[in-house]
Amino acid sequence: MTARPPLDPALCGVQDVYLDHASLGPLPGPTVAALHQWAEDVRTSGRDGVEDWRARIEVTRAGAARLLGTRPERVAFTLDTTAGIGLLAGGLPWHPGDRVLVPAHEFPSNVYPWLALRSLGVEVVRVPAGPGQSIDLAAVATALAAGPVKAVAASWVQFALGARVDLAELAELAHRHGALLVADLAQGLGSLPCHFDDWALDAAVAPGHKWLLSPEGTGVLAISDDLRDRVAVRAPGWASAADVDYGQDSDRYRLHDDARRFEPGSYNVSGLAALGTSVDLLLEAGPEHIWTHIDALCAHAVQAVTAIPHCEVRSDRAAGRGSGIVTVSVRGVDAESVAVHLRAQGVQVTARGGGVRLSPHGWTSIDAIDHAVEALASVPV
Repeated sequence: MTARPPLDPALCGVQDVYLDHASLGPLPGPTVAALHQWAEDVRTSGRDGVEDWRARIEVTRAGAARLLGTRPERVAFTLDTTAGIGLLAGGLPWHPGDRVLVPAHEFPSNVYPWLALRSLGVEVVRVPAGPGQSIDLAAVATALAAGPVKAVAASWVQFALGARVDLAELAELAHRHGALLVADLAQGLGSLPCHFDDWALDAAVAPGHKWLLSPEGTGVLAISDDLRDRVAVRAPGWASAADVDYGQDSDRYRLHDDARRFEPGSYNVSGLAALGTSVDLLLEAGPEHIWTHIDALCAHAVQAVTAIPHCEVRSDRAAGRGSGIVTVSVRGVDAESVAVHLRAQGVQVTARGGGVRLSPHGWTSIDAIDHAVEALASVPV
């Protein structure tokens, strides 16, 4: 474990032990300051005040691209994971009999947009999970071999138990069978190093409000050059166009030749300013450094929890499978009751997957983990 957290603990103002980044990441102090400054500038200067902030959107795009491991022209901003996946599902050309593979135990954001395609005759195949609700690559391979598949839609990190899949391996498997890979990065981006281009991903989406430490209503979409030109823009607006025609009654428009074509209208300027500030903090600390710290905290938690007779670690943290989520159950006690007990002890967690998730970040201390373990040990059984 690093001698000190890579993110300054003073950036997080939460008073309790906060181990709930898998649900909602607290906003760092500089991110809050950016929101306040935006509001003040618009209050005092109106349109003039917001123009400078709009210029910062491209700075945020460049930072998000660095964090994703791709180029800025491959990045579009969305409201959240659901919006990004819906944009892809709604824009791909579908025909009756097309198949989409979706692993079991996916979060609804990566299920419902695909299920909605059933009305077009698209078949959604749910692939059985492996240990710890992980993606079973052998089961994916079997499903791919059973017939043509247009897309595989899968989470990098499973939301309930935290199992991580090798996205490069999954992409290679999908591509070998002529399928696209759409990756949900919600529980990984910001806590794990990401290499979109190196992994040859077709598309990936993530929300801002979890590990990216940004407001709700922000998100990112990364899309390959090839797929970008195959996804129809179903809801274009003035921001989608390379040459905006203001009121000239033209019946033609030309889309941006990059991912900006998927951004239809007025931007969430304040949210993107906040997102950019948080992304800068993450980049400055270093994604590898952050993950090394989180991984060590999670390993410490697993070791300590394993020593408690009435507790069980439900997460699979075999080599290459671990993430920033460690889910723990207490024998004989339902998960929500355990969560209530921990919150009463000053430990913020959420119940998922039959246990409570411990999800630390780059500013979490080992003392915080020890406090949570003590709280788990004190659960009445």
